[in-house]
Amino acid sequence: MDITPVTIFQEAKKLKGQIPSILLLDIVCVDLGPPPPERPRHFRLIYRFLDMNGHTRPNLLLNLREGETVTSIATLWDNGTAHEMEIHDLFGIPFTKNYPRYFTQGLTDIPPMRKDFVPHKHGDTLPQEEEGDVYRWYPRFPEDKGAMLFELDMEGERIRKANVISGYFHKGLEKRAEELSYPATVSLLENPWTISGSVASLTYSLGLARAIEELAGMEIPDRASALRMVLLEYARIYTHLYALGHMMIHMGLSSLNRAFFQWQKAMEDVISAYKRNEKSVALVGGALEVDLNWVNQCTDTLGKARHFLRLIESVATGNDDWISRVDHFHMSPSFALAWGYTGPALRATGISYDLRKRFPYYFYRDVDFDVPLGIHGTGYDCYLVRMEEVRQSLEIVSQVLDNLPEGRAHGGGDFSLTEGPEGEVYSFLEGPIGEVGFYIMGRGQGQAYRLKMRSPCYPILFSFDILLRGKTLEEADDMLYSFHLNGREIDR
Repeated sequence: MDITPVTIFQEAKKLKGQIPSILLLDIVCVDLGPPPPERPRHFRLIYRFLDMNGHTRPNLLLNLREGETVTSIATLWDNGTAHEMEIHDLFGIPFTKNYPRYFTQGLTDIPPMRKDFVPHKHGDTLPQEEEGDVYRWYPRFPEDKGAMLFELDMEGERIRKANVISGYFHKGLEKRAEELSYPATVSLLENPWTISGSVASLTYSLGLARAIEELAGMEIPDRASALRMVLLEYARIYTHLYALGHMMIHMGLSSLNRAFFQWQKAMEDVISAYKRNEKSVALVGGALEVDLNWVNQCTDTLGKARHFLRLIESVATGNDDWISRVDHFHMSPSFALAWGYTGPALRATGISYDLRKRFPYYFYRDVDFDVPLGIHGTGYDCYLVRMEEVRQSLEIVSQVLDNLPEGRAHGGGDFSLTEGPEGEVYSFLEGPIGEVGFYIMGRGQGQAYRLKMRSPCYPILFSFDILLRGKTLEEADDMLYSFHLNGREIDR
């Protein structure tokens, strides 16, 4: 049976009734272009779900003509609001629930992800602040400075309601991917200013490279798979310790300053040594053959990370003052599922779900590691989960380096396509903050016809209206550190 814009709600409701543990991961929109006579519909919506118990990934697909109104599913999943709002803003598709122009604030004549939008012709895409009697609060976390603001409705010193405004760093990454070659798009994500820092950005560039290789049906050498595991775990270690280190400094534990910056430089030096021509991710394998010196440098840096981890633990774990600073909120498992949480925030509620275990890729099936879980879904649980994840990642890297496969890391010459693959793929991996996914539609060209990146931070951001209610500004600031929201990733 064909799903229509009217029946999508009933089909989604039926799916949720059949699978109570189902999570809404994302909604992808594709502009199919000017319709020829044999294809009367103009857009395609792909509702992507995750069955937490059955470990399946059902989809619902509907085609619609321009101007048709889609029945909202936001009453079934809270994070449906975030995904529908993005589609309405970037494609102009109306829903039965009225949404504002969120990212672009209506400053473009034509929604910017449509095929008939021409950059630099149809207007700028910077959000505008609304006038009114609201308190405007800008987060202080380093990666969020200038990336977003919260319009707060205050009752005394407490937050009554929070309206999040993002889009200040919107880079049009998905739009640019329609013009850039596949290798150039991977390099774009590798740029530390695109998504995150020089180390943390590896998660996104490696994730995209893997998606392109899956679309093209290409396999990479075993040595490249192992090195990618090292890089992915390095990104996890770096992301968690970076967030925890800044959290300590923010809360007045300045005694960690020197150790923090020494560890940070050591991690960045290892990645710099791996890079070749400012590009460490090559399609069809790694970018550089590593030698014993790099492996030794990598091992030495693991020791520095362990030392910094112990320093954090010595001043924070079990410290009543520290616990009182971070334990400002509580998340139930049902709350996390309703908002589409993945990663450490989901596991802090006690739900054991890690893509490296459930859908193992590369050599994760062959390494020994545990998945840490929280109990109460509090800020302290988030802290403990991230600390233990760092410890487990350190062990994974050690195991991989001790058993690094022989042979070449690169599958041949540089990956270059003038006539690219055709078809569709959704590829995913376990990022430091949650599931990082890439949907690609290829039409035999050298670039993607449609690229959609799933941001694990995006649904978490929209849940903050609920989490911040009743909190003070100081407590709200501490909460952002607990989640490590990446404004640059949200504004992809």
